[in-house]
Amino acid sequence: SSSSSPTSSSPPRYTKKLSIRFLSAMKEAERRRREYPYDIPEDEYEGGIPNRHFVRKEQCSFGWDWGPATGTCGIRGGVRLVGFRDTLLHSLSIGHSFTDQSATLHLNAFFLEAESDEDVNSNASSPLVLRAAVKLSDAAASSSSSSSSSSSSSSSSSAALCAPSVFASEKLFAKSDLTPLDPSNPRHDIAVSAPHPPSPDNTSERPQANQPTNQPPNEEATNEQGSGAGVPDPSRTVCEGSSSGVGQQRSIDPMNGPAAYRGVTLKCIPLDVQLPWPEMWWPAGYGPQPLYDVAVECSEQRKEGAADTVDFSQRVCATTAFRSVELVREADEREGVPGESFFLRVNGVDIYCKGANWIPHDPFDSDEADERMQRLLCDAVEANMNTLRVWGGGKYMPRAFYETADQLGILILHDFMFACGLYPADEFFLRSARQEVFYQVSRLSRHPSVVAWMGNNENEEMIHGRRFEGPQQRDQFMHDYRKLFDGAVRGALSYYEDLYPQCTAAGSGESNGGQQYPRPERIIYWPSSPSNGVSFEGVPGDTRRGDSHYWGVWHGKKTFAEYLKILPRFCSEFGFQVYSSPPFSFPFYFLLFFFGYNSCNIVLFSHHVLRQ
Repeated sequence: SSSSSPTSSSPPRYTKKLSIRFLSAMKEAERRRREYPYDIPEDEYEGGIPNRHFVRKEQCSFGWDWGPATGTCGIRGGVRLVGFRDTLLHSLSIGHSFTDQSATLHLNAFFLEAESDEDVNSNASSPLVLRAAVKLSDAAASSSSSSSSSSSSSSSSSAALCAPSVFASEKLFAKSDLTPLDPSNPRHDIAVSAPHPPSPDNTSERPQANQPTNQPPNEEATNEQGSGAGVPDPSRTVCEGSSSGVGQQRSIDPMNGPAAYRGVTLKCIPLDVQLPWPEMWWPAGYGPQPLYDVAVECSEQRKEGAADTVDFSQRVCATTAFRSVELVREADEREGVPGESFFLRVNGVDIYCKGANWIPHDPFDSDEADERMQRLLCDAVEANMNTLRVWGGGKYMPRAFYETADQLGILILHDFMFACGLYPADEFFLRSARQEVFYQVSRLSRHPSVVAWMGNNENEEMIHGRRFEGPQQRDQFMHDYRKLFDGAVRGALSYYEDLYPQCTAAGSGESNGGQQYPRPERIIYWPSSPSNGVSFEGVPGDTRRGDSHYWGVWHGKKTFAEYLKILPRFCSEFGFQVYSSPPFSFPFYFLLFFFGYNSCNIVLFSHHVLRQ
């Protein structure tokens, strides 16, 4: 809204007000559940909030067996209004590759392009210069040896790039060279076959509970909710998965229709920087963690008026590192039983992963919670851990989490945020998932700590162990699972990887005689945790191959001696929930024995052997 208070001696003054309207996540989830063409079974915890799988919020905020149902609402992080006239250099994604004697840093510069008008069109053919500079970060390298170091901001890294000892690259291009990205078109999904022929019944009546149909979800019902207008949030406007490369022209079509972010297009252009063999980043306990500062600047000359030109430049900075990583899966044998290995090899060295799962460290975001996050990461290294798995029922963490992990040498196995349930597979939900996956992967690609992505937490295992109404219902939900994780999620990863073509140095065919450099390393993607590597092949969590979750000691009421009998190839989850220290436990005991059980402690109590 705007208001003016003009006076006779001064021009009108305007006050702008930005209003944000929040929908109730619980009510919106219920609305989407009602409009979905068939019921999706759900395991709801005591005191939990139902229908969590219909909305893309922190899943454990709807209640879990270890935490409360908070149902939070609001904006996590800061809010900025960014105005630009033509093209805005928005962000970077970073990959790298190696030859025998050198390394290549592969950059994708992402731009937001405003809807053109006559004035802007006059600059459409003006050349732009994209420059990149890379330098070993002295501050980051020295702080990486200390487990108590704090993360450095990306803005502070730009000052170091003023030094002369940098490796640089430059590229001349026009706005027409930018590749438009399409964040919502499903044509790049990896194909998934249908479970059975479509039903001839075309009735529009909603099926009864637990009776799925082959009817596609109602597009009108699922697309009617807009997500707001104005300057786009990059987490909502980045593109979806593809396996076909960047040669096609793609226009933006955000999750809720083209009207949501009218007049803004996301585009990108690649740029490579070649440098001599760099210092390698190592996991904690295996070597140092040297980091590199990267700065990318885009400059152009714009016409202002008939003859005047104005120099205009934009800059983004980031910190990254060099390391190679592979997931080693080779035939092996353990106690006479054949199987397949499952471990990480970093810089050619086999790594013994020691660590824990990271669940949200606080149900609410605050400065105090951020300080605790930093302290917990340092404590993990002090406890001789080198690996953390970001659990899929939580949330994507803020930048400081990953920067601290980079400095401390913590390997991150990262779930996408889907956990312990069945999820919708209509086009509305799939578009949202594609955008989410692409945004998070491009946001976190520069971090050496993030070494692998897992499709979800225990979703495949849940389908495998669930009792369905019949084979048709089971086939339907298996098909929905494959559409989401084997189709949309994996397709989004492929699309991101295909943004890095087989480029020459500096992105130009004339450089170094047009010598070709390898593509960046492929992203390690594991379809689910636990999984055998192929959806619904065998039993998820089979100790002979893939990764395993073992909760027999807690959920299964077995003794701790059982841990000595389990020999998984890679145990990505196990544990035992205990009470807090006595000063914090006394109020719990008081409530437990004098006032009965509440929704949280009854679940905790039921998991223990002596609950009777």
